[in-house]
Amino acid sequence: MYKYIVKDWIVYILYNICLLTAAYFLNRFYQMLIFILCYELIQNGFNYRFHADSIEKNPVKAVRLCKLITIAVELLYLFLCNNLDVSMYSNLLIIFLIAFVNCILEFSLENFIINYDSLKDKDTLLLLCNKACLTKNATDRMIMKYIDNRTYQEIADIENVDIDTIKKSINRSRKKIFRNRD
Repeated sequence: MYKYIVKDWIVYILYNICLLTAAYFLNRFYQMLIFILCYELIQNGFNYRFHADSIEKNPVKAVRLCKLITIAVELLYLFLCNNLDVSMYSNLLIIFLIAFVNCILEFSLENFIINYDSLKDKDTLLLLCNKACLTKNATDRMIMKYIDNRTYQEIADIENVDIDTIKKSINRSRKKIFRNRD
């Protein structure tokens, strides 16, 4: 167990030494050092954080993609700062903006791309509804909306209720499902 932890730390340290060496030759050593020291801290301040497993379900491929994305973000930062002669505060702002874009990307992936795909399969939808403890009525509305492809108005007409009631019910149910997804 400790053998793997020590190995991971050694790889992490060697990776950062290589990154700082490249930054040194580009005369951006301090900017990269600030990035390495502050990025994780700033990133952890956001509720969402992009993970490669959001777009890749195979764990081995997800880890490789994650490493590739990490290298790309660090090199992007290095090249962005290479042409800028900015203060430490400006560097922190750039790091914050990178972390913010990362947060927005994960939020978008979770809420607009990945989540709606899971609602198109009836078995998956039923499983998600049960996991979120939705009522029979709420589950039926979700099935009519996402499996039967009915409009809000059609569902409201079937149940003899106001269309706003259906919209609010489906929205609440969808939020519950996505909150309890994992």
